[in-house]
Amino acid sequence: MNRIILPALLLGGLLVAAPGASSSARAPDKPSYPMVCRGGGSISSTLTVNRVTDTAQFEFKKGSRSAESGLAPGECSWLDRGMRDGEPDVLIQYPDRPPKKIDAGWIKELQVPGGYWMFSVFNDGNRLVVTDSKPYKRMPDDSSRPAPVPRAEADRADITRTETVRVPSGVKPGTTSGATRPGAAAAVGGNAEVAPAADFPMFVAANSGKIVFLADMNGGGWNDYVRERALSLSVDDSGILYYADTTQFLTRENRLGGPPQRIDMRVPIIDFKFDSAGGIVAVSSQENCVVRMNDIGGGGFIRFGSKGSGDGHFNVPQGVALDSKNRIYIADTGNHRILRMDDINGSGWAAFGSYGGGAGHFNSPWRIWVDKRDRIYVVDMYNARIVRLDDMDGSGWVTYGGFVSPRFVTTDKFNRIYVADPEADQVIRIDDMTGKGKKILQFRRDTSSAEALNKPGSLAGPAAIYVLRPAQGADRIR
Repeated sequence: MNRIILPALLLGGLLVAAPGASSSARAPDKPSYPMVCRGGGSISSTLTVNRVTDTAQFEFKKGSRSAESGLAPGECSWLDRGMRDGEPDVLIQYPDRPPKKIDAGWIKELQVPGGYWMFSVFNDGNRLVVTDSKPYKRMPDDSSRPAPVPRAEADRADITRTETVRVPSGVKPGTTSGATRPGAAAAVGGNAEVAPAADFPMFVAANSGKIVFLADMNGGGWNDYVRERALSLSVDDSGILYYADTTQFLTRENRLGGPPQRIDMRVPIIDFKFDSAGGIVAVSSQENCVVRMNDIGGGGFIRFGSKGSGDGHFNVPQGVALDSKNRIYIADTGNHRILRMDDINGSGWAAFGSYGGGAGHFNSPWRIWVDKRDRIYVVDMYNARIVRLDDMDGSGWVTYGGFVSPRFVTTDKFNRIYVADPEADQVIRIDDMTGKGKKILQFRRDTSSAEALNKPGSLAGPAAIYVLRPAQGADRIR
């Protein structure tokens, strides 16, 4: 057990450190991740407050499941997965991070089993260091997931409601901009109550040249994760982030904090996905082909396709996706169609669509995605809409529009739909293709200088989204 003991006196139910006690030197900041804690248990019995150094810490029981699956009293767990062996079971709050007063809400809230709090933390090797702190929506006391809303109620709820979350000018993530009118949307990075547990962390890549990590659709837990431009993102089964621009190198983050690894894909790539065997499938708009390799070592490299409009040909393809059978889908942008192949050799070739704006037509399909039910989503960029199909014969055709210039679409495990609209500086989430439950995450674009554009809270042109799933975040370094 990684335990830190401070000289302390028992006072009012809390351990209060005696004058002269000191805490360990604070480690440099690293990327932070969202964790939820439930009060009571070992948390209330080990909570130590040092009034001299203004630090507070506690020990907790490590949850084996994600926080959204429920917590027992005294447990903490990651928002997207359970905790692993080797991760610390001690959390510490320093005075120069929110909330700056250590007797803020969580000190009291976590004294009782009914109290919940969400922390953004990083691992300094011995403890989890708090970088942000917010109230968390209470979950059922039986440690089970919330009961589903009855169908009749769910169908009536929020059918026409649109919620916009904005980044106010001059507000640094993790702070508030002052009093908020009742019902006003929370600012990105603000200290409003976080979204329900059904929200998932995500990475958002921006044309301005960085990838940010967000804990939820309120913009909570904002972290400028990578200062590089990316047009495509993915995470492998071990939770490692990969990203691509338009070069021939796929970039893999370095879990140890060193320079990232550059993987030579042999052709310039614009989009990529991992198949169920761990292989990398990527599309090249410059070379008009799709490639696959077995792993990051480059073994088993296969290239398929050339420029043209017939079978086995592409014209500036921009997107690639995979279904549950590892079949490959391509957004064949210049040919205004989508394609499907059974494998990288082009067998089972199927094409659908032609130029236009009506049913069965596309105008520059830009990205493509397949959800867990194998339904196909297409970003129909110049028709300013997304399209969903049940199959490659066009069955189940349905559209949702009103975007400025959409560039990316994905779904979460509940099949809610996320769209990146870079010219509007927005990420939009809808519950389904009717637009129900629409929520807009509005980013602030500060183009006064390169420095301003890259400062926290500023993000210009969200171009790609990756919504984290519990299994994909299982071994992420924290």
